[in-house]
Amino acid sequence: MSLLSPASGTHTDSHDLHATAPSEASPGRAEGSVIVSSPTAQTRRLVHNLEVGRGSDTSRASYRDAMTDLVLVPPLPPGPAADDEPPGLVRFDSPVGRIEIVSRHFAVEALAIEHRGVLPHDHLPERPDSLLDAARRQVDGYFNGVRTRFDLPLRLVGSSFQRSVWSALLEVEWGSATTYGRLGGTFGNPRAGRAVGGAVAANPLPLLVPCHRVLGRTGGVTGYTVGSGVETKKWLLRHEGIAFRDGPVPLD
Repeated sequence: MSLLSPASGTHTDSHDLHATAPSEASPGRAEGSVIVSSPTAQTRRLVHNLEVGRGSDTSRASYRDAMTDLVLVPPLPPGPAADDEPPGLVRFDSPVGRIEIVSRHFAVEALAIEHRGVLPHDHLPERPDSLLDAARRQVDGYFNGVRTRFDLPLRLVGSSFQRSVWSALLEVEWGSATTYGRLGGTFGNPRAGRAVGGAVAANPLPLLVPCHRVLGRTGGVTGYTVGSGVETKKWLLRHEGIAFRDGPVPLD
């Protein structure tokens, strides 16, 4: 596996990232992802690799074909240690509006797209670091059409059911779509669309965890709570070449 950086045109080997599965079961684990038991040494090494990079130039086609692994970091345990330092924060422009990304303890925890010109942490100064620099470059690469997956340590903070749904979303690849019912079917209940929809709407990492690739039963674009709502979702779907419709014709 290689970690690709569209900004630098280099790749970073990650074969020596030996992640250890957590002791508790992870029913919603995404295929092709890596679950790590410690958000410290392993993710520090990933961040270092993302920052340094090594190897030769990589072509645009190589970026487009890259299908590498994400690192899912378990939630921090409750207590003072979880809040012992201020979070990292970076903001930047994108075709769908300004974006902010938040990190804590060597993992990305939140991504937001501005709504009516406002971001959740506009009142705070930026605190960039090497992980957030890599995240910004990768998101830029997505919008520039040279990246179809992200290689970042992510910490999904939510209930067990929400984390299972978000992990399932990671299996929906660039240029593909699913429905709320199909997601419910992955948990043995195709009629759980409403509960799945609530979890999708609560996704703290849109784009990185691709909730925009979930359509209604008929293939229509349903509610979207990110950025400018449905218009932002339509832009992202068009960007990836995903067909959608507003009519009653079911999705194949």
